[in-house]
Amino acid sequence: MKKKSSLSILYIYLTLIIGLLLESTHWSKDIAVFKPHWLFLIFTYWVLALPHRVNVLSGLFFGCFLDLLLDYPLGTNGFIFSLLSYFLAVRYQRLRNISIWKQSIVISILCCFVVLGQYVILDVFSKKSILFNDETFYKVIVDFCLWPFIFLFLRNFRRKLSIR
Repeated sequence: MKKKSSLSILYIYLTLIIGLLLESTHWSKDIAVFKPHWLFLIFTYWVLALPHRVNVLSGLFFGCFLDLLLDYPLGTNGFIFSLLSYFLAVRYQRLRNISIWKQSIVISILCCFVVLGQYVILDVFSKKSILFNDETFYKVIVDFCLWPFIFLFLRNFRRKLSIR
């Protein structure tokens, strides 16, 4: 039983590491505005599916690791992902029981808060000039469209490997 539990954690963290790798890939300038928030979507799924396995501490860890990859001030995404995981863990039963399209709307709203939080924190703590325009929210629309596919893929992955 202990071996299966540690293997489940390994599979969960492996998908989150894949999300980090997808997040760190570079896209051409023309289509970079449509690059989804991979780690956000994968992390959100795992918090909703298994809040006892993926929690605030793992949000802090993977958020800080994302800060290192994207050259953000350390703790920016760690703080945001910790808040996100807390909110999702408190409301996970309610969010699980709504349809997948309504979940997409909620996830998109949360993604807007994540993007706004990143801009506010970077504006306060970073010396870089930050441009905020309407193209920033194209990623949110892509996340809205991508959530059902990521949800279904990871749910099938979780069921096939019986991750609990």
